[in-house]
This record gives sequence, structure tokens and C-alpha cells, in this order.
Amino acid sequence: MSGTGSSDEASATDTDRPPTPKRRFIFAGFGRSSDGQRGFLAEVGIIVLGVLVALSGEQAVQALRWSHLVAQQREVLSDELRGVLTEASVRLLQRPCFERRLRELRVVLERNRQGAPLDLRGKLGAPTYTQASTGAWATALNSETLDHMPLAERQEWGGAFEGGGELAEVYKAESEVWVELSRIDHVALLESEDWAALRTAFARAHALNDRAVFLSDWALENNSRGLSPHPITLQQIVSLKETTRAFCEPLLAKSSVDTSPM
Repeated sequence: MSGTGSSDEASATDTDRPPTPKRRFIFAGFGRSSDGQRGFLAEVGIIVLGVLVALSGEQAVQALRWSHLVAQQREVLSDELRGVLTEASVRLLQRPCFERRLRELRVVLERNRQGAPLDLRGKLGAPTYTQASTGAWATALNSETLDHMPLAERQEWGGAFEGGGELAEVYKAESEVWVELSRIDHVALLESEDWAALRTAFARAHALNDRAVFLSDWALENNSRGLSPHPITLQQIVSLKETTRAFCEPLLAKSSVDTSPM
């Protein structure tokens, strides 16, 4: 009897005890009602959309900025490349003067070797070079604008200015060798070793002439990027310097050598 009573008492106690509440976890919106979840997801969507819009807007601004900078860079590079092409054009316009002078110098050197009168009728003179700048290309290489150009375009610009740099080196060497050859203007002061140096300089001038003509033609035909040199004529070139005018006039009497332009 006592055991049964204890059991009934325990049952009554368990029945009267309030139920233990179930634990609920609310994390990042989970555990909310359906309406609450929809509202939360809508808020998240709005935030994500706002971030995407902000990022796309920033990218659009950056793209517009770089497009403007690249356009400016193209304009500067085009102006500079036109200078390189004009330099090549100036050199080619003087080609008849170079080739006639080389023929005349060959005759002078041969007469000296034979001990014959030189029969000089003029001054050697000097060719004209425009000395085009490539500073804009050097600046572009140190900037980020080239990174925002198509690869093919960057390669074309690089090839054009690399060719322009080679041209400048050849023109510099050619200018220096014609300074050496100008000693012939003081023929009365020349010793035998001076004539030997003149023969060496003549050989260099001949080789440099061939190289300069080839590179100048190549620049105008293949590295122009569709640009044209600034318009100029041989008459305008020779009018700039008296030495260039002399360079394009006969050094010897016409009867002693064929001085007609090739």
C-alpha cells in the first residue's frame, strides 16, 4: 500500500510540473516566421544590390577616366610619331644630295691618291636632321595608360618608337661622320694621315647612307600607324641652313664628275 501511494504521489507531481520549454535558436534570421524570413531576405537583397550598384558605378567611373587618359595618350604619341616620320621624310628628301656628295668624294679621294688636282669648286656643307623627340613614349612606358590599351595597339606603338630610336642613332652617327669629312674644306692644311682618316670616314658615310635610307623608308612604309609626316620640301630644307644649301650644290665642276642626282 505504501509503495502504491508513493507511485501515485510521484505521478501527480510529474503531472502538475509545467512542461520544459523547447529551446529556439535564432541565427541570421533562422527560426523566424515565414513573414520574418521574407523581410530579412529582402533586406539582405537590398544591401547586396546596393553594394553591386556602388561597385559597378565605381568601375564605370574608372573605365571612363582611363578611356579619357588613353585618348589623351594616343594624341600625344601620334604627335610625337609624326615628328619621327617627318625626320625620316627630311632625310629621304636629301637623298640626292647625299648620293651626289658621296660620288664627288670618291673622285676627290682618287685624285688625291693619284696626286692630281682636286678641282674643288665649293664647300662640303652638312645635311639637316630634325632630331625628333621620343620623350612622350618614354613617359608612357612609365605610366599605366599603356596597360589600358589593346595588346596589338601597344605592340604597334612600341615597334614604331623602337624604329624611331634606331633611326635617331643612325642619323647621329651619320651627322658625326660628315663633320669628320668636312676637313676637306681645309685641304691646304691636310697631311697624309688626314687623308687616310678621310678615306675611313668616307667608307663609314657610304655604309651609313645605305642604312639611313633603308630605315627611313621602313619607318614611313611600315611604322607610320596610318600617320603622315608634316609636309616639307627639299627647297624648304635647304633654305633653313646655309650649310645644307651648300651640301646640295656641286662640290666639283660638272665636267669632272657626274653630279646629277640619282
